[in-house]
Amino acid sequence: GYMAQDTALPNSVSYATPILGGTVATVNVQASEAAGLGTNVNLSAVHRSGPLLLAVAGGRVKHAPSPDPAGAQDERFVMIGGSYDLQVVRLFAQYTDHKDGLANLKTKTPHIGLTAPVGTGQIQLAWAESKTSGAASSKRTTTSAGYVHPLSKRTELYVMVANDRVPVGTAQSY
Repeated sequence: GYMAQDTALPNSVSYATPILGGTVATVNVQASEAAGLGTNVNLSAVHRSGPLLLAVAGGRVKHAPSPDPAGAQDERFVMIGGSYDLQVVRLFAQYTDHKDGLANLKTKTPHIGLTAPVGTGQIQLAWAESKTSGAASSKRTTTSAGYVHPLSKRTELYVMVANDRVPVGTAQSY
């Protein structure tokens, strides 16, 4: 929620390595689309070995924010994460370090979660806490719980509840 970068880099070139020993690495490069913005780069590596999954990703994205092109966003992030499947429960952990050069903000977010099979579906639980420092500081704590039930290969029925606590208040989602 604190990254202005979209989930993709339009007009970019991407390369993914072949899977080597359970590991695949990807690089995405986007040439500058405006004067003074520079090249945008995202890198990632994912390793799968039996029940273990490890991931690391990072990137630097500099782009003109929309709709206000007064200053270019200059974002840098590093994410490390992993999961381990114990068969009765899959545990997840992730840590993200994000820097916004334009707003002079740094946000650090640990995130933990788990999924557990129940019948043909699964229970999902998650917790994350973002702490932002720099020109402004804040803290955001999010917890969620839910159940996902597959109806077919491509269709799922789910129910979720989430609590999002920020300095100005708390919100629940259902």
